[in-house]
Amino acid sequence: MTFLTQNFEFFLYFFFLLVLPFGLAHLICSSLRVREFTFRLGWVLFFIAAAILPFLARMIQRDRYGYQSVADLKWISIDQVDETTDPATGAVSAVEKGTGTPVKRVDLTLDDMESKGGKWLFVDPAAAAKTKPAKGDKKSEASPVEVVNRVSFDPSRWRQALSFGIDLAGGTNLIYEVADRDGGGDEVTVDNGLMDRMVGAV
Repeated sequence: MTFLTQNFEFFLYFFFLLVLPFGLAHLICSSLRVREFTFRLGWVLFFIAAAILPFLARMIQRDRYGYQSVADLKWISIDQVDETTDPATGAVSAVEKGTGTPVKRVDLTLDDMESKGGKWLFVDPAAAAKTKPAKGDKKSEASPVEVVNRVSFDPSRWRQALSFGIDLAGGTNLIYEVADRDGGGDEVTVDNGLMDRMVGAV
């Protein structure tokens, strides 16, 4: 079950890209009694699925992350975190329950976590090397930190597959040349302060 969970996206894309097009082509051609066109229609549907796949890959994503305290960088279990989303901007802010301490989201890899008892727990090799509790000593064992490892689906993310240029996205690129001498012929020092003043004036 763990293997299927970790490779869910692979099996989904494999089904969508290969199994579904040719399976659908077989059903269509069989119902129309033109089975000789099954292979051709399968390739047509394959390329259609290949064109849709980048958008599907954006809508279905694997989320692997945990939370760390901003103050002392201590790892916080997800059940101890409250998330709030700003409806205007969509920005997500999180704080620790009870204390209200701000926490930050940290992206993780599969090597940073392990599955135990149906939950995904954070694995910190550095902390494990520093503190090796004796067998049976429950007090010295650190409490497990639960993290997130899930597949999320958001249809609105399909737009992320499109990369708009400056013309389509809207906006203008402005290029300025800074002269190293002023109108009187005196040399001008071009430094960060001058550039900041120029940007402010623009």
